[in-house]
Amino acid sequence: MKYLVIVFLLLPIVVFAEISVADMFSRPTMNKYEAEIIDDASRASTLEQKRAIIQKYIDKSWAGAPLFFNLG
Repeated sequence: MKYLVIVFLLLPIVVFAEISVADMFSRPTMNKYEAEIIDDASRASTLEQKRAIIQKYIDKSWAGAPLFFNLG
């Protein structure tokens, strides 16, 4: 009986944790501006052109880790 109570107390925590982890991986990791810039950079023909496209937007307030990662 004691174990049954423990299971029912822990079950909501386990279900909530599973949903939270699933949400974390299903949400986009970059905003639409970053996605467009990275897409444009991927179409550039040389590495210098790719770097210049990404470098132009690094100082924007919405620039996040995806731009810095792709610049590297």
